Amino acid sequence: MKHEQVKAGFERWAVFEKARAANRMRHREACKALERALLAGFKQPPQILDIGCGGARDISGIMKRVAAADYTGIDSSSEALDRARANLADVSCPWRLIHGDYADVLNPDAAPVDLIWLGLFLHHLPTDQKR
Repeated sequence: MKHEQVKAGFERWAVFEKARAANRMRHREACKALERALLAGFKQPPQILDIGCGGARDISGIMKRVAAADYTGIDSSSEALDRARANLADVSCPWRLIHGDYADVLNPDAAPVDLIWLGLFLHHLPTDQKR
């Protein structure tokens, strides 16, 4: 699946930010659930893979409060990744950002991760592709 299929109306960052600010897609609840999982579910700081990371604003805020071993974000938007770089600048764990369609850049031979976060991305996919 190419990144054009997952944009789902978020062609413009301003539209996304308005929906986010109004909590239209329950971003706040999703982020609270992620933070609870990070606090309760790992004996050691986890390695996090964030598919469709966007600007990484919410997860970077969480990682400033909850330790992570490292963070990798994938997104097809250069503009979003520019924002993610700025938001991750103060995060204490090592991080990297990958520009591309997640289906093209995920490597089945890559080292395992402890947590795959796509809670703010899954809704972009058509129902038949979510599985």
